Amino acid sequence: MTQTPHTAATRPVDRLSWLWLAAGVALLPFTTVHAELPLAAWLAPVFILRFTRTQSVRVGLSVVVLVSGAAIAFAWRDFFPGTPFGAAFGCAYGVLFSLAYVIDRLLSPRLAAMPRTLIFPLSVTTIDWGPRTSICSAATAHRGIRRRAISRCSRSSQ
Repeated sequence: MTQTPHTAATRPVDRLSWLWLAAGVALLPFTTVHAELPLAAWLAPVFILRFTRTQSVRVGLSVVVLVSGAAIAFAWRDFFPGTPFGAAFGCAYGVLFSLAYVIDRLLSPRLAAMPRTLIFPLSVTTIDWGPRTSICSAATAHRGIRRRAISRCSRSSQ
C-alpha cells in the first residue's frame, strides 16, 4: 500500500490548534533548566508539534520560532544574575531548538508514513546533542548533569 504525502488540501484542520500551542508554550520553560516537571519535556514538544502540523507553514513556523525563543529566554533568565546574558542565550537556544519543528514541517509531507515519524525525533536529537548544546539539552535536565555543569561554571566565574 502506497502512502500519499499530505498536501495543503489534505492537511488536518484543528480548531484547537492555538490551545495546543498555549499548552506547549506553558510547559516549554520547564523542559530545559527546571526539573520540577519532568513530564513537560515529553508533553511540550507534542503540543507544539500538533500546532505546527495543523497550521500553514508561514503561520505555524514563525509563531513557533518566536514563542520558543521567548519561553526558553524566560527559563534561562537567571543563568547570569544581574545581566541579560541568560535570557539572550536562552532566546538563541530556543530559536535553535525550533529548527526541529521547521525541519519536521518542511520534510515530513514529502515522505511516506514510517520515515515521516522519524523526522522530528532525529532532528531534536541532532540539535540536542550537537556541538555546544548538550549542556542545555532536555535530556540532561533531569539527571543532574546540567546542575553540576552550571554550578561548576558559577564557581569558576567567582
